[in-house]
Amino acid sequence: MKIHNVTQGTREWFAARKGRISSSKVKSLMVKPRKAGAKPAAYWELVAERAGLIEMDEEEYYIYGMENAAARGKRLEPGAVAEFERQTGKRGDRVGFVTRDDYDGIALSPDLLVPTKSGVYTLGVEVKCLSHGNHMEVWMTGEIPAEYRQQIVQYFVVVPTLKRLVVFFYDPDFVEEKYRTRALTIRRADVAAEAAESLATQIAILEEVDLTLARK
Repeated sequence: MKIHNVTQGTREWFAARKGRISSSKVKSLMVKPRKAGAKPAAYWELVAERAGLIEMDEEEYYIYGMENAAARGKRLEPGAVAEFERQTGKRGDRVGFVTRDDYDGIALSPDLLVPTKSGVYTLGVEVKCLSHGNHMEVWMTGEIPAEYRQQIVQYFVVVPTLKRLVVFFYDPDFVEEKYRTRALTIRRADVAAEAAESLATQIAILEEVDLTLARK
């Protein structure tokens, strides 16, 4: 047995635990995922740790150490957009909110829309700044988590000219640059049927809402 002379709860203690299976991690690593062949979230967190994460200094740890997912995404999104533009050489528009021309009640808050020279938006970018483990799972598997499917489809529902959507996964905390980003592209043909069905459903919901209000 090797003794590490660190005080529990300190940054040194957390650093010593990183990339190792401790008693508190065993249970979560033994969980059987619902999907056959899938790995538990704790597995991918372990992979990320062993791949190498940049150590935070004391001030950063105090500020970001217990940061929730929403706060992390908001903080990292500008850097993610800048990194996408740096890697691709494409410049886009960061618009806050868009709606369909024909159905104003159907909307989207895009992260980035890239126009052609004629000003037509044919490319969209959705940024995802996930936890280290979730990011590493996407990086390794090349699969977009199912929970984002409807959000992806909504781009094609709201922006009729859109041909492609890049889902850009960004985590700057990895030591090796190659692990920091993964770009996965969805083409309109990939989701055309889903987009048509989703549009029809949303129109029906809006019409039902209007009928409900008309009874009052």
